Amino acid sequence: MDKNDWSISRKEGKELIIEVFKNIIEENDNVDIHTMCVLMSKELNYNGFFIYRNGKRRNLNNYMKIEFEGIHSFLKKNENIFKIVNDRYIELI
Repeated sequence: MDKNDWSISRKEGKELIIEVFKNIIEENDNVDIHTMCVLMSKELNYNGFFIYRNGKRRNLNNYMKIEFEGIHSFLKKNENIFKIVNDRYIELI
């Protein structure tokens, strides 16, 4: 798609995902990839933050899947911040 039909820009979305990931990793030990997705949604819902696409409410997992091709791809594109340990756990560098 040529136009951004999300309520946030790609740059803002990336910064938000990185911030949420960092907060979750700092608060929890041994966060695995699947748990990260659940915790990410809970944290944003708890804070009352919502993302919209074409007027419909979407969660950050959906945003990451569409804009960054999923959590694995997002983590690989941000290897300077995060690393995957044993193909399962996410850690900060």
